[in-house]
Amino acid sequence: MAVAKFKMLRAKKEWIECPALWVKVKFEDKNFKHLTYKDWNHKRNEQEIKMRSLCFLSVDKIIKNSGTYQEYLLETKEVVIKKYGKKEKVLRKIEYFGLVAIVNTTTGRHRIRVVLVRKEWFSYAEYLSVMPARKMKGYSNFMGDKI
Repeated sequence: MAVAKFKMLRAKKEWIECPALWVKVKFEDKNFKHLTYKDWNHKRNEQEIKMRSLCFLSVDKIIKNSGTYQEYLLETKEVVIKKYGKKEKVLRKIEYFGLVAIVNTTTGRHRIRVVLVRKEWFSYAEYLSVMPARKMKGYSNFMGDKI
């Protein structure tokens, strides 16, 4: 179900508008693999895949309805660019934004964190990851157990 939703979001000509960042959000194939793999060639266990897939079903609603971002990280990374036929290493800024929301589902209320990345040389943000946020007292986890 999450795979079908991701393909639908990726295939849309219109990207999702994020009012918190004032930019549009793009969905890439490479970022969807994060749901099933931790690192290259290291697959997540079935319970984690199920939780992240359930979280992914609410991603578009969270991005569309978020008014502010709750987490922010600014990094400066060295990237290789081609300039006049030569490769150069330059420092570029990369911003990471975390949108946290409490979502009502059939199994209860859950905190979900959506991570977006905006690179200095792009005018849009990219979806990077989705995960259940840290456990909160009084909320159930995705398997239905009370915390």
